[in-house]
Amino acid sequence: MSNELDQILSEDKKNEPTKPIIPPLPLYPGINTLRGIAWTVLVLGVIGSIVIWINISSKTVTSPGYYGASTETIINANGIITGFVVFFSSILFCSISIVLCTIADYLVSINYKLGNGFQKTD
Repeated sequence: MSNELDQILSEDKKNEPTKPIIPPLPLYPGINTLRGIAWTVLVLGVIGSIVIWINISSKTVTSPGYYGASTETIINANGIITGFVVFFSSILFCSISIVLCTIADYLVSINYKLGNGFQKTD
């Protein structure tokens, strides 16, 4: 019984998923373009959210008073929320795009393994 289980487990280890086999020619530049756009959006989204938090999260309010005008700095909730929206939307876009690129890589490698790849269809 133990030998059968060991044999099944050793066969499962042989069939573990590996990285996709990338075709020899870069015929699918759209995948790498989407991956580059995803990382660019993530970096710019993080930088943009930091800029929003620095510049918009607080504002100075001048209020007239009996002894003269007084200024105070208050927290702008809209600026903080906008910063979080930009931050999380850039993370969400990047993660979805990277997943789509990975799926596309696997589909290309499956197509290549099956021998159906690189044939133009009319």
